[in-house]
Formats: sequence, structure tokens, C-alpha cells
Amino acid sequence: MKTLMNCAVILTVMAILTSAIAQAPPANGRGGQRSPSGFSTNNSRPNCCDYKERPPVFFHEDWKEIPIATPITQDHVKDPNLILSLHGPGKDGVRKSHHTVPVDDPFYTFSGPAKGNWAVSLHHKNSYVDLTGVAKIRWRINVSGLRSLHVILKTADGKWYVSTESDGPTLDWREHEFNVREMHWQNLDIRSVVETGPVDKIDLSKVDEIGYTDLMIGGDVSGAPSGAAASRVDWIEVIGWPIKRDAPTNQ
Repeated sequence: MKTLMNCAVILTVMAILTSAIAQAPPANGRGGQRSPSGFSTNNSRPNCCDYKERPPVFFHEDWKEIPIATPITQDHVKDPNLILSLHGPGKDGVRKSHHTVPVDDPFYTFSGPAKGNWAVSLHHKNSYVDLTGVAKIRWRINVSGLRSLHVILKTADGKWYVSTESDGPTLDWREHEFNVREMHWQNLDIRSVVETGPVDKIDLSKVDEIGYTDLMIGGDVSGAPSGAAASRVDWIEVIGWPIKRDAPTNQ
């Protein structure tokens, strides 16, 4: 009888301990596993929900509704905190365009007159942007011919990259969203706007400039109808956490 009572006591104690262990939080102080961004989550999809809150819109550039110009200039940038840069041998042909018909035609960048590869980039005067985690890049484009737009970016160490992923061609204006963490990158020679080989991983925690290119010349060549092969960008939006620069920049 005494042996049976001892067994009962042992089983009761074990049950209590098991229950306590099951209910206790892990060593990191919250339920679930610790996420890559430094906090934990109960979600079984760590790459989906490894954040506390989504980052804000870092910038949304929609271009001023003023007369067209070739090339587009800083005067056409709507956000006063953004600095425009044009790159490549075809940069002087990147036009700010608009038509009165159709009546809903936007004001947009147009690559048709570019006589060589070109790229457009924007950087914020006061902040870098953190594009890790659930950062996104969005745009509204209309791309004709065999053109397809790629994202370009410059990291804080001065290196340029172009995305393997692209968007286009289209038959009408179309919005597209890139999840930055899903993207793949190649080195970019920004002077010629030519990709120079893939990279396994880049540091997206401090990005200086963001923009786009189709890695091609414009299609407005002799005998071709204007716009038959060109890239048009109505607006571009970046979603990510701002990181203050040590000093503001106007270049």
C-alpha cells in the first residue's frame, strides 16, 4: 500500500511539473520562437510575421503636373525632400511626358528618346531607408515593345545593384508591388547601366538611392512610331523604415 501511495505522489508531482513547463514562456520572454528581427512569434510562418509593425511609406513620387521636358529635371520632382539623378549614356533622352488625350493620361517619365541605356534614381535628402523585413517597392507603369522595368538601388557603401525581377511589358497602365525580401540582385555598372553579374546577398539595411531602368535604349529610332518600344513610369513608392543621415545632402 505504501508503495502504491508513493507512486501516486510521484505521478502527481510529475503531472504538475509537466503542466508548469508547458505553460511557462520560453527564455526570450514571449511565446513562440525568436524571429530574425529580434522578437518572437507564435506564427508557424516566421518569414511572414517576423515584425511588430509594418514600415511606413518612405516616399511616393508622382511627378509635378507641369509642361513636359527632355530630359526630366529636378523641377519635375513633387516631393521637396527627394533628389533626382539620371544615369547612363541615354540619360539626356529620359523625358517627362504627358498627353491631353486620353483625359486621364498621367505625368510620367518616358524612355523613348533615350539614345543609350538609361536609369532614373531618387534619394532622400535627410534619410537612408531600411529595406529589410517586409519592405516593399511599388510603381505604376506602362511598358511597350520588349521592355521590362527593373528596380535599381545604391547601398550606403556606394555600390549599385539591379534586380533580376522585372515588370512588363503591359497593354495599359498597371500597378505592381515587389516584396524586397523575395528579390534577387546583380551588380550594376551605373555609368553604362549594364548588369555585371549576380550577387548572393546584399545589405539592404541602409539604402541610399532607389530607382528603375529597363537596361535598354529608347525605341524612338528612325522609321519607328514614337512609344512603340519604351518604358513609362507614372509613380514609384518605397515602403521602409527611415534612417537619419549624419548630414543632409542636396546632391
